Amino acid sequence: MKTRALVQFVTTVALLSALYTTQSTAQQRTIADGVFTEAQAESGKTIYENSCAGCHNERFYRQHWSGWEDRTVEQFWFYILGEMPQDNPGSLFDDEYTDVTAYILSMLGYPAGDTPLGPNNGMNEITIVLP
Repeated sequence: MKTRALVQFVTTVALLSALYTTQSTAQQRTIADGVFTEAQAESGKTIYENSCAGCHNERFYRQHWSGWEDRTVEQFWFYILGEMPQDNPGSLFDDEYTDVTAYILSMLGYPAGDTPLGPNNGMNEITIVLP
């Protein structure tokens, strides 16, 4: 009797573990899933041209983007918020940093979607993947 209960317990734990793993994997979003809007990317382009392009062109991001693989969009966002522009870090509004992030993703070839990107909209759950 104890053996049967142990087998049922182990089977239940294995099934729940498999179910949890499947759900966790299925819910993981990446930047390839369209995590910003086209409007954000267009707004970000203007800000980027005025505040970022003097130091960082598309080639810069293509050369350094692999260093961000498997990190979250929120980590990238906080990095540029705290470090850029180099001559005045943190000088843009949060929405402007978000739009610049959307533009950089767009510039690197990631698709736009229907849901706006935002620090209060799950950026900490969006993983950076290489194109």
